[in-house]
Amino acid sequence: MADDLSTLEEARRLVAADDRRDFAFAEQGFIATRDDPKIMRGDGRVAFDLSSYEFLKGDASESANPSLWRHAKILTRHGLFRVADRIYQVRGFDISTISFIDAGAGWIVVDPLTTVEAAAAALDLLTAHVATKPVLAVVYSHSPVAHYCGGAGGRRVHPMGARARKRLAHPGPSSNRRCRRTSLPGPPCCAVRAFSSG
Repeated sequence: MADDLSTLEEARRLVAADDRRDFAFAEQGFIATRDDPKIMRGDGRVAFDLSSYEFLKGDASESANPSLWRHAKILTRHGLFRVADRIYQVRGFDISTISFIDAGAGWIVVDPLTTVEAAAAALDLLTAHVATKPVLAVVYSHSPVAHYCGGAGGRRVHPMGARARKRLAHPGPSSNRRCRRTSLPGPPCCAVRAFSSG
């Protein structure tokens, strides 16, 4: 117990001495976020609530590690960010980050989040604040569910998955020839692997 308390006390000292540089980095390129914090499903239930982390605005409780609390504050900053010329991200709309690359004639989407609703909300935010363009391709960088379910969400079809001219997946060891031509995105083994063909 004494070790736990001394560890928490050390973390409190470190957080108190924080120069807030990481918070400034997390804010760089911020453009906008949603007015309504609730991303809704078609059946009226909440898919994701951006306000669910509001409690982090206060100080860490006595039993919480203040360093982890600080880290959570940085990670839960949500909205649309300009990362570099023609590259945007929507962060905090679920447990992962979706990236959009402006390819001129349309968007290349990288890792379309965990739900269709969160991905649609991200695309809507991008459209409202940057440009209305078609989705040319969806890239699945690797297989965790946090990177691909927003592309089509199983049986439901979303503009990001349905209208994309290409779906690209990392050709990792899980690749499976029998799944190459499926029309639904999924793990890389089931997404289209045709990097050089339409």
